[in-house]
Amino acid sequence: MAFELARRGHEVEVLSFSKDMSLPVYGFSSGVSPCNLWTHRQTWRAALSAQVARRFIPSGRLTEAARFSLMQAPFVAALRAHYRNNRPDVVIGFMGSAISAIDRVGAALAGVPVIASLHNHPHRLFQPRDAKARATLSALARAAAVSFPLEEHFADLEADTGTALLRVLPNPIEIPEKPVRDLPRECLVIGVGRLVPVKRFDMLLRSWALVASAFPEWRLAIYGEGPERPRLEAMISELGLNGQVTLPGATERIFEIYSRASLLVHPSQFEGFGLVLAEAMARGTPVIGFAATPAVRSLVIPGQNGWLITEDASDMTLSKAMNSAMLDTQSRQFLSERAPQSVQKYELTRVLDKWDALFDDLRQDLQGKDEQ
Repeated sequence: MAFELARRGHEVEVLSFSKDMSLPVYGFSSGVSPCNLWTHRQTWRAALSAQVARRFIPSGRLTEAARFSLMQAPFVAALRAHYRNNRPDVVIGFMGSAISAIDRVGAALAGVPVIASLHNHPHRLFQPRDAKARATLSALARAAAVSFPLEEHFADLEADTGTALLRVLPNPIEIPEKPVRDLPRECLVIGVGRLVPVKRFDMLLRSWALVASAFPEWRLAIYGEGPERPRLEAMISELGLNGQVTLPGATERIFEIYSRASLLVHPSQFEGFGLVLAEAMARGTPVIGFAATPAVRSLVIPGQNGWLITEDASDMTLSKAMNSAMLDTQSRQFLSERAPQSVQKYELTRVLDKWDALFDDLRQDLQGKDEQ
């Protein structure tokens, strides 16, 4: 996103606040300036804030906000100092920690429009209503604009957004220039994501065990890393799936794998946008997911790019959907050919057109206020 904004003539500064002073994983092109606001001075400030919070602020809801404010203070101070000397035309805060910190900067950003960019379902962001959630919700009422990646997120947002402009700004994806539908597909089912409970890969393993004997030529590979790896490895052994199921870990070749796989099965309980689903569809990989899962129900379109399970999430309902899809070569081919078109609206340049339109709207709002 930063690269495309720079290519369009914007000067982009990417701020971070991290003890890790190493260079970013992604390279930065001309027009994009990375800046880590963490300094050695911040190290002792953060340590002091943590010590004060532990010693002098007891636990409890009334003091939870004070604890959060104190722990966030070094970040806020660093932002304030930076913006005193580097006044931007617009600030985009990604997710709650940044949005609430920017909201506390004060005079250094007076008159500068702030876009609160949120990337998860409101229930995941604001439940429970801890100090961070409350600070973020409070900041939304003062933001110039609030964005979510999907329309359904606004429907479920229970918050006062004041006079903010509300925009649906999806996560952008890369669409292959050449169609991948003609590439040969392997008898390969994949799962992709962090190995954490919310992704429900344990359900995928149990469901696979129910169909494995009927499809001896098929394989299941779950790509990703996380704390659930030991438990999932143990389950593979316990279910007798060592010959069919692998956990290859994270990979930089995931786009190639999407193009080889016949199915992506995504049993996740929650998704913010479902980037994995959109990227797989862009490469012609049909998807199986649950209609009850936020984001999945917005991206998976039956008859166009996959199968949406409307029954309650369970090992049995997932295994039935996989069984049907693995048996139906004709439907998989049909969906594979249509899936890329179903996610064209998430293509990078189309999404960035929406960002540019928002910048223009904010500029007009400022001009209108100046003329009053």
